Amino acid sequence: MPKLIEFNDHDGVLVLHSWLSIIWEDAHLKWNPEDVGGLEKIHVQSEELWTPDISVYNSGDMNEDQSGLPATRCILGYDGQVHCVPAVKYTASCDADYRLWPFDKHNCTIHIGSWAHTGDDIDFHLQGSDVFRVDFVENRQWDLESITAVKIIQKFPCCPNDTFPLLAYHIVIKRHHDSMHAVFVTPAIILILLTMTVLWLEPKSTERLAVACISFICHLICIQDLQWMLPPNGGTAPYILLFYRDSLILAGVSLLLTVILRQLQEMKTTPPMWLSSLMSVILDTRGGQIFILTSLNPKVSAVVETKSDENAEFVNPHSASTKEESAWGYLAICISRLSFLSILVTYIVLLATLTPIDTSLPSKPPKS
Repeated sequence: MPKLIEFNDHDGVLVLHSWLSIIWEDAHLKWNPEDVGGLEKIHVQSEELWTPDISVYNSGDMNEDQSGLPATRCILGYDGQVHCVPAVKYTASCDADYRLWPFDKHNCTIHIGSWAHTGDDIDFHLQGSDVFRVDFVENRQWDLESITAVKIIQKFPCCPNDTFPLLAYHIVIKRHHDSMHAVFVTPAIILILLTMTVLWLEPKSTERLAVACISFICHLICIQDLQWMLPPNGGTAPYILLFYRDSLILAGVSLLLTVILRQLQEMKTTPPMWLSSLMSVILDTRGGQIFILTSLNPKVSAVVETKSDENAEFVNPHSASTKEESAWGYLAICISRLSFLSILVTYIVLLATLTPIDTSLPSKPPKS
């Protein structure tokens, strides 16, 4: 009858506070009720009786003795049947999986059996519904989804002719993720929007450089905070940590790209002929103008075109560096737009593969 659960995710240890209802028969404690005035049962201290050898095989705290039964009062019947309900505290180590943190779910198992006796001496049997969730106190951090018990009979190489029965209690717990979702998942969406805003602004604008720096610093702060919150154990890294790592790389790329494009737009050198021709081809098409998101007037169009007879009247003879500046500027805009599309696709892939999602259905507690 579980009463309270605790789970230390940093150590991977589950603590179960429970009542253990155990019944056995002692042939040496039988009596005839008619001989003692019709007395059929009495209350006896467990220290005055033989109690079965019970230990936790996969203990999570080797310094704590988890063998035997705690001291309690038992009911002894005239037929030799002893019924004890001690309050027990069992700790067990768990192989936790934090990939879906903060939507992580863990299946912990507590193995209970005899430490010194074989199945010929002491055998265990489950009774009734195995587990009763009566007056269970809910944990504010962890939700007890299910707890089931099964009997397992083991054999060891040292004793091939002996059996060792044990009871395995499978406990499934799930983290309450509301606060963690608000603290870490929601800011990730904001950081994505910041990074995409950087790539959408004009490369030469001061606002773009400022937003790029803010986005990069916010990524570092979130990862530093996430490092202190995440458990250090586990075989695989949480998806949300990998997402923040990759998003930090993309934010760094956008910051570096902003600095490079700002320098590119300020270049005064004569652009190569292939660059001028390429910009002319792009700006001659309606799709290219939409891609660059600018409405060109005839003078600006003529600047990036190669000189020809039909467009000669649009060239500005009083600005010798206009052609060079415009070609480099439109190249910077094209690179910025392409990087926007590339990083947008990258974020879509990251969201599809590394976003922790709560896919489990709400479970109903078993009827007591």
